[in-house]
Amino acid sequence: MKKIGRLYISLWLFLFSPISYAQHVVNNGGSIIVSLGAYMIVGGNFINKTAAVDGKVDLDGTILLNGDFENYSSNQVFVNQEAFPDGQVVLRNTVAPQSIKGDQPVHFENIAMHGSCKILESTNSGASGVLTLDAVFKLNRNNFILYNSSPSAINYVSKYLLSESNSLDGYGTLDWRIGTQTNQYRVPFGSGDGNNADLELAYCSITAGMPSSGGIKFATYPTYDMLNFPLPAGVVSLDPYNALKVANRYWITNADDYFVKPLSSLIFEYRDIDVEGGNDIVESRLKAIRSSDGDISWKEVPPSGIVNIDNNTMSVLNIPQNDWRTNWTMVSIEEEGEFWVPSAYTPNEDAQNDVFIPVFGFEPENYALFVYDRWGEIVFSTNDYKKGWDGIYKSKLAKQDVYVWKITMTKSDGLDYTYRGHFSLLLWE
Repeated sequence: MKKIGRLYISLWLFLFSPISYAQHVVNNGGSIIVSLGAYMIVGGNFINKTAAVDGKVDLDGTILLNGDFENYSSNQVFVNQEAFPDGQVVLRNTVAPQSIKGDQPVHFENIAMHGSCKILESTNSGASGVLTLDAVFKLNRNNFILYNSSPSAINYVSKYLLSESNSLDGYGTLDWRIGTQTNQYRVPFGSGDGNNADLELAYCSITAGMPSSGGIKFATYPTYDMLNFPLPAGVVSLDPYNALKVANRYWITNADDYFVKPLSSLIFEYRDIDVEGGNDIVESRLKAIRSSDGDISWKEVPPSGIVNIDNNTMSVLNIPQNDWRTNWTMVSIEEEGEFWVPSAYTPNEDAQNDVFIPVFGFEPENYALFVYDRWGEIVFSTNDYKKGWDGIYKSKLAKQDVYVWKITMTKSDGLDYTYRGHFSLLLWE
């Protein structure tokens, strides 16, 4: 069955089997069925318009599209989607860019991107099955949703997702609805400087987040001046860090869809240019920092992470649920400003690890340490950084549990810092 020119579809059922051709498709309220094993080849645009009845497509076969996919109807186009979606839209133009556009999002079953650059112009479009990436996919300050919680929801062949924008008014996000899955995921971000995913972000959910409909929005973008602007949304400064010691890039991991956030690990890749360009950065001293919504700074959670300068990666492992933060970057930490807080201790009088005490490589000023039980009651405090808690509370040994610590101090730069964390008191025989 061959169609020449523009194809208009009104309120009748149109069946495609096994191969149909059209220069353009404009669906003015019709129901299109592409059967399993059938191909619908569109040389131009596929336009789904709002009419008396919203246009829709029951796709079990394949649509091969050389133009843009436009949607103006509220049903997100594709209906009767199976638990294991089998229909696929292939954006296959190898010369001209192709866009997903319109004033309404599109809910694809599976979508494959090959050849030329693909541009997202319709926010909250997404796929319930698999995104096959064999082209540059510009998120273009919009959000693309993956409803498939499996790590295989991205079939990576080549090129990359481009989150960052050439303008200063935001970035695009990949919204991966991971739900309650505990698994490892890879987001193939790229900078646009080449053909490779040179900013890949690896994420591991160690415990299940809640609810099952929850997910994480991932993004990354570079800064554009020596003061590291533009700052992420909701962040007002780099306090307390010197911008010249901070990497020229931010990473976003927004888990606001979860009311119970997962215990997680992150590995994000950076480029040489992100830690060069005249900054006062010693790459081997890089640590990850995250902004706090609570006190509107980057100092609530201590810098952490392991940098691999050969692979250009920063690994932040076993991030507790209550330490989850949206906005990340890296800072070159001065050696004299470092300290270490144990994650567990055993006050059993065996002369080994009997006291909970932070270890400092410098002498803090205006120091205070507070230890709280799970009900928020202070069980220990001191202003002497050389003293720690032996586990005694109200004249007897405290029970085995997880406790919260808070440290306040002034460093040699004259700035006040607050750090928080938790540790386990273990009663081993």
